Amino acid sequence: MPNPSDLIIQLITETFPESWYKEYHFDDEAIDNIETVYTTFVLKLEKSKEDFFDYINRSILIGEYISVADFKAVINTIKDSLENIPQPLPSIEALQEKLQSDLNINYIQCLKVALNMYLDFTVWVSVKARLSNVDYISQSNEELSDEQENEDFNEVSIKQLLFVQANLMISRIDHYQTPDIVDYRELFTYSRDLTKPKKLGGNRFSILLKEKNDFLLCKWILRKKDLNRFPVYQIKDSIEHELGIHDLANASVKPWVDIINSHYQFDIDWKQKSHNDFNQLKYTDLKALSMLQLHRLIKYFKDVSKNQKRLNEIRLEVQRRYDTAKSEHHSYNAFVYSIVVNYAINNEFSLLEEGKDYNSIMKLYNEVTDLQSSTGVKNFFPQNKLIGFLTKLLKKKFEEKTALTDLKEVRDLIATCKMIIEKYKANVTWSERNYTYVFYLPFEECFIKTGSSEIESIFIASSFVLTLDKTKYIEDFDEFNKSIESISSSLTIMENVESEIVSLNEMKKELTAVKKDIIAKEMKSMETIAIFTTIVTFVLSSVANFKFIATAYQAALFVLCLATSLGFFVFLLIIIRQGEIADKIRKYFWNLFLLATLGAFFWIILVFSNEIKSFLKKQTEPIRIFKPIQSKPSAPKPNGPQKLPSLNNS
Repeated sequence: MPNPSDLIIQLITETFPESWYKEYHFDDEAIDNIETVYTTFVLKLEKSKEDFFDYINRSILIGEYISVADFKAVINTIKDSLENIPQPLPSIEALQEKLQSDLNINYIQCLKVALNMYLDFTVWVSVKARLSNVDYISQSNEELSDEQENEDFNEVSIKQLLFVQANLMISRIDHYQTPDIVDYRELFTYSRDLTKPKKLGGNRFSILLKEKNDFLLCKWILRKKDLNRFPVYQIKDSIEHELGIHDLANASVKPWVDIINSHYQFDIDWKQKSHNDFNQLKYTDLKALSMLQLHRLIKYFKDVSKNQKRLNEIRLEVQRRYDTAKSEHHSYNAFVYSIVVNYAINNEFSLLEEGKDYNSIMKLYNEVTDLQSSTGVKNFFPQNKLIGFLTKLLKKKFEEKTALTDLKEVRDLIATCKMIIEKYKANVTWSERNYTYVFYLPFEECFIKTGSSEIESIFIASSFVLTLDKTKYIEDFDEFNKSIESISSSLTIMENVESEIVSLNEMKKELTAVKKDIIAKEMKSMETIAIFTTIVTFVLSSVANFKFIATAYQAALFVLCLATSLGFFVFLLIIIRQGEIADKIRKYFWNLFLLATLGAFFWIILVFSNEIKSFLKKQTEPIRIFKPIQSKPSAPKPNGPQKLPSLNNS
């Protein structure tokens, strides 16, 4: 079937051939039935206009703005064809006014407004797909705003334009949905208005657009209930109702709702469903699988049967598809696969982070950042995971009291954390502008069957994926930032305390050394006194014992003996001292001096042996104080008294 845009161009060409106005004879004033002729023209004009809006709404619903390359140029071509419609200038003034209102305003200008709205939306989608680093703070079109406020549009034109606008707004939410309450209110309003004929209801595509709108509303409610700590209620017709999805998800979107419940673990048996998917796919080559099937395998190998190798294989397959999309210049699918390949490596990184191998984690993290640079997808999941891992590692070192012993490692970790924090902050800011969904399906996999004869299937860009809640990760960023600052401050305090402790320990060591030195000096002084006392005692006792010296030779030998003894004592005095000289003496002269001393000792004994023996012999003879009284011959005793002999006489 031809593209709706081709049908629009064909429609305009067939409705307004080069001389279309000649068929109606607008310049012939003699025609009696000019009113009837003009009514025929208006009916044809209204039919053309109705077909135009059917085609443009169909184009939006099937995602032609993505499937057709350079769709912006296609819209401009249609606008040019409207500008080039030949316009007659009938002589009848009343007919001029009617043509101005019906042809120029409510056809050409009305269709141009619809095309400009579509063009603005197309530009917006292309900007989002570029993942631009530029911050687009607004989108406006003054000409379009003025045209939309044209009071000359009739009721039919306004209603047709409002439906196109609703179609585009719902598609915009589809591409960039958020958990904000604003999105819910818009979707809820559209869901209600699409059932009211006086508003958006009654259009050929009202039911299909409502199905798309309600599916987006269903996903918003699922995400909100997942994020909210309390049940989510609304008050409708003065009655409280808990938000539910039972009336929102019809049969056409049920397969995606089932995937949502399994992937986001809303069902208690999500593991079994994931395992069932794996059993159906496990024997199929990765190249033959759809992106949805690869996604199911990523879920299985990440959360059910953890397998790092298989996750890596899937990531490489997605990388191959990304390269193919780029080479084929399919900008949207290149955008999709740039998101998907980052999603795949993030899951791989997340599983590796659970293994707690620092070197492997940092190696894969570098691969992640390289991939982010090449794809332009600067999401913050890698930084979130890595900073969480490093924070736990730092806290563990503090708990185990090894932070100061591993000071360089801890400092390096803190520096790494601060660098990652800066990257984290920048990526969160980028994600707020560009990153709504962590995963997309390629264009050809984003369709759901409608069961309608009008359109067989409609395009839903977000498929089964729920919008990303950036609030949680911004909160995580703040927590991690506080933790790193706290750890850094704690380490600084500990370092200061440690520095003081080291200083006190050094002072203690110095005092201990001084004390030991004083004690050593006191001991040496006492030893010196003891040695000199010994020398003096030795000399005094030796001099008294060497009375046998009678000659100069004997005196020389005695001096030599005494000098040797004194030298030995002096040597003992030197070796108990500290210093370089004493060390050299102890090292080089100890053996020589000992031998010399022993030699001199034995030589002295040999030389003085006879004198010593004679001296010792004399010393052993008893010392007599009184001389013995010798006996004399007895003389005759005198008869008279006798005097005793004097002791002074012999």
